[in-house]
Amino acid sequence: MSVYTTSTDTADEHWFLGTLATIRASATGTGRTLSIVEFLHPAGFATPPHVHHRADEAFYVLAGSLVGFSGDTEFRADTGGFVWLPRGVPHGYRADGDELLRTLAITMPGGMDEFVAAVSEPARERALPAAPFLPDPAEMTAVATRHDITHLGPPGAMIPGGTG
Repeated sequence: MSVYTTSTDTADEHWFLGTLATIRASATGTGRTLSIVEFLHPAGFATPPHVHHRADEAFYVLAGSLVGFSGDTEFRADTGGFVWLPRGVPHGYRADGDELLRTLAITMPGGMDEFVAAVSEPARERALPAAPFLPDPAEMTAVATRHDITHLGPPGAMIPGGTG
């Protein structure tokens, strides 16, 4: 395997479920070792509770705050914080407060970048989408299943202070 690099000018950007997702390191480029996706989340954005069956996931918070859960454990991470989420454990998170949330999502092994690309649309500008792009739920479930991800409920369900 040779050296793999990306830059701001060459990064692949997507509008993913109301976020701006910038692929900083692809599974293909890292020999499937890891993926790194930078997310810009609007205030209040929440993931559906879900399980990654074959990948560990970590978040480094670049700006803002998030709250979430992993199994029976609740967590909070602010700017500069780090969260490790082991494979096989249900988890989810929500952007907390009124600020934008910016994170680096790191998955090992890689592949999250491919899931993001498959259920999003290319970003037309380096900004949050004017309206969330929401894929067909059946297609989203099928793509998630192909990437060994199971969704367990609607966005915000099970998250501390969430809607579910």
